[in-house]
Parts: sequence; structure tokens; C-alpha cells
Amino acid sequence: LKANDHRILGQDMDLFSFNDVAPGSVFWHHNGLIIYNELINFMRKLLKQFEYKEISTPQILSNKLWKVSGHWEHFKENMFLTEYENKDAAVKPMNCPAAMLIYKTRPRSYKELPLRFAEFGIVHRKELSGVLAGLFRVVKLTMDDAHIFCSKEQIESEISNLFKIVKIIYKDTFNFPYTVELSTRPNKFMGDKKEWDFAEEALSNALKKSKIKYKVNKGDGAFYGPKIDVHIKDSLDRSWQVATIQLDMQMPQRFELKYTDKDNKEKIKYYLGNAANLTKIINDKFDIVLIEKVFLEVPSLRKIKKILKKEKIRKKLISIINKGNVKYPVLRDLNLMQYLDSRKNTYFLKL
Repeated sequence: LKANDHRILGQDMDLFSFNDVAPGSVFWHHNGLIIYNELINFMRKLLKQFEYKEISTPQILSNKLWKVSGHWEHFKENMFLTEYENKDAAVKPMNCPAAMLIYKTRPRSYKELPLRFAEFGIVHRKELSGVLAGLFRVVKLTMDDAHIFCSKEQIESEISNLFKIVKIIYKDTFNFPYTVELSTRPNKFMGDKKEWDFAEEALSNALKKSKIKYKVNKGDGAFYGPKIDVHIKDSLDRSWQVATIQLDMQMPQRFELKYTDKDNKEKIKYYLGNAANLTKIINDKFDIVLIEKVFLEVPSLRKIKKILKKEKIRKKLISIINKGNVKYPVLRDLNLMQYLDSRKNTYFLKL
């Protein structure tokens, strides 16, 4: 493994570890959990600007839900099954079906649409032990999901808003160049061809109107709808799929999600799912690319050594940290965290 591989950095920086008692599940150390929580805080603030309402749904749900959603038929082999009071249930592999139930708790009006829910939900998916490798492929992950309930006329504008979020995250904040793909109907899918043709055309038109360059990835859509995939590259120039925007017409029909229009008529609404802008928040590919990128941009040891040789600067920094009083406005405004390594080692060992 290379020095900038996230598995090496995770150990050296005391970010995370793995243990065979929980294959494919991350043990977050204090330093890693700081990153994890800061990313969630970042997303919470961003989504609030776009008028999202945060929700949370249960981990274990009856197979009644999964049969309605279609996961029991199409995704069961990837789910962790259990039972409660002699009734079949499963640990959720994704958040969207449970979000449907929140929508259904009361009658909805066209005046409420688009209705945007945000969820930082923990999900579990079965993976073969042979494909588990660091954070590249995991069993337990946190999905920063957007659940958008909208009318047919609102689809394109909502996709445009989602790409504003994508731009803020990947380009403006983390400076990651990204590419976009439109993934179409797979061999195994729900619904009829006519519905799929409409959904694929709607996503394609939205991309064109937003002037976003993309390529078509035939047959790689989800079983319930086509999707737009965003890809970024890691330090080794490998491409990873991160944010996903899915247009799902199957689940609203299966759950009978309705709203009353201005003529007081009931209509089936559309569901636009934006799965994981940060891609499974820190439990997966985004974390890998972020950690490796930060490592590459850290000043070299030679430069650090040169700075630390300046005794006055070194003493000043130690004094500020010891007092816990960062006086410089830019540091305070950035809400930077302080950590003092007071071990009696050379700074080479501490670094």
C-alpha cells in the first residue's frame, strides 16, 4: 500500500480501524469521528439553505414494508434478515421506503410540494467478504439522503437545485473535478417501459437545460428508476461514483402516495431521491478521496521542519494552544479545532 492510501492514513492519523468481529463495519476513533460529525454538520447547514426538513427512520422494519417497496423481491439477497415476535423483518439497506411512511401520515396538498426531507440514515447491505477492502466497500454505511416529493412539473427545477448542491459540495467546497453519467433501465426492473422512457427523458432534459455535460451508462440504473451519477477521482486517478439523483415513479404508486391539486383532485406524486451527496458520509468513497486529497496537500516534512526551527514562532504557537485562546479572527471564524501533542518525543515522531 502507498503512503497516501486511505487505509494507511486511517491508521497513522488515528481515524478509524476494522475488526473481524464486525466485518465491513468501521470503528471510528475520536479523530475520525470529528471528521464524520463535521461533514454531517456541513450538510445540515447546506440543506437547510435549500429548505430541507430533517427526518429519522427506524433501523429494523417489517417485511411488509419491503414487499410493498419491491426490495423483498428484487434486493432480498443483499439484506440482513431477522424476525420479531415470529414475524419476518430486515435491517434497512436504504432509507427511502421508510420516508414514504412519513409522507403518508396525513393528507398532502399541492401547496406543500415540493416537499424536501433530509435523512442521515445508517443502512446495512450484505457484501461478500472477498470484496471488502478498507472504506472502498463496506457493510454498514451512513447515507445522507434527500427525499423529494414533487409534481411532474417540478422535476426539472428540483434536479437543477440538486446540481446546485452538487456544485457547492464538490467544486466550491472541496475542489473535486467531477463527471456526470445518466444510468438507464437495467435488465431487472419494476414498472413498464413507458414509465421508464418518461423518467429517462425527464432526467436527460433536466441535464440539458442545466447545461451539464454527461454520458449515458446503459443498463446501470436502479431497479425502480433511472439515475444520474456523479463521479470523482482519488489520488490514484481512479473514478468513484458518489452523489446519485434518482427519479422513482414506482414507489409512489406502490405506496399510493397522493396529493390534492388546486382542483381538489387526488394525484399520484413523483419521488425524486438524491442519495448521498457525500456518498455514504465518510463511510465510503468520499472519505477515501477526501483523506487522500488532504494528505497530498499537507506541507512537506522539510517545510514543517524549517518553520519549527524558528524558535519564536514555535513558542508563540505553543503558548496560544496551551491557553486555548486563538486570537486570530480567521481561525476563530473557521471554528478550527486545537490539539496539543505534549508527549516527550521529537516533532518528527509526533508528525
